[in-house]
Amino acid sequence: MLFILTTTSAFALLLSACQPEKGVVTEEVVVTAAPEPAAAKTFMGMVNEAMAEVPVISPQEAQKLMEQDPNVLVIDPRDAADIPYTGIVPGAMNISYEATMTAVALVLLFSLPAARGVARIVENKRHTFTIGGASFVGILIAPWAVTTTNWLLGSPDHALPTIPVLAAMSIAYTLGEGLGRLGCISYGCCYGKPLSACSKVVQFLFSRTGFIFYGDMKKVAYEAQLDGEMLVPIQAITCLLYASGALWGSYLFLNSSFTLALVFTIGLTQLWRRFSETLRADFRGFGTISLYQKMGRASVIYISIVACFI
Repeated sequence: MLFILTTTSAFALLLSACQPEKGVVTEEVVVTAAPEPAAAKTFMGMVNEAMAEVPVISPQEAQKLMEQDPNVLVIDPRDAADIPYTGIVPGAMNISYEATMTAVALVLLFSLPAARGVARIVENKRHTFTIGGASFVGILIAPWAVTTTNWLLGSPDHALPTIPVLAAMSIAYTLGEGLGRLGCISYGCCYGKPLSACSKVVQFLFSRTGFIFYGDMKKVAYEAQLDGEMLVPIQAITCLLYASGALWGSYLFLNSSFTLALVFTIGLTQLWRRFSETLRADFRGFGTISLYQKMGRASVIYISIVACFI
């Protein structure tokens, strides 16, 4: 009973305190409705917003730019069969869907089987795939794929430009492999060395950002028993480096520096491949210098020669 009386008294005091006294001006409390949620954007709405940010020029302005700067490249993505009906900007280069898909198909025809074949040769494993081997074969085949495509289509007016096409392929490969390293993080493959086995400089750099994997199904666990240990985050480093390199390569490409974009992206990916293996602990073949490292160096030399003579 004492508790009930006390609670009732406290409540009465609270009410009396809230009552305004005579002659006292009280502030008026304004209650506003919650703002309406923003309407969801549609796909076409986002397309229109993106197009509003892209400057549009007329064919006359495009031709004037080409006359002022010989490095300007205008690409017409329509098929060659449509050109006679609608015309083409004078000086523009027609890159047809048929030619593009033919060149890509020729590259994949050799590089996809190489993903397994090279792994079997280098690592002596029958049931595994390698991006390093597939990319090496793709780099070797790509210039010949473009040349073969131009020969098969037999239309010199709409032939694929070799260096710009190779640069576009290289940029796409750089971005693709960079994003693919996210899968390596998920699966626990292509893992780095334990920090305890690295130099003090490496330990200092990655002492707070190293990777620790858990789970028996992670490759780092069943192949090297390194689950639970802090490792060099080599997958994340490669992801960030390649994604940044692809963006810079795209900038060079859009500024008509096709040769530089090609050499830069190939040099970045292949030379990093050679260096990054010094920070990795997964099996990549036999020998102090793996075949993948030798492939990376050979790719840089090969593309440099192609860039010089085409």
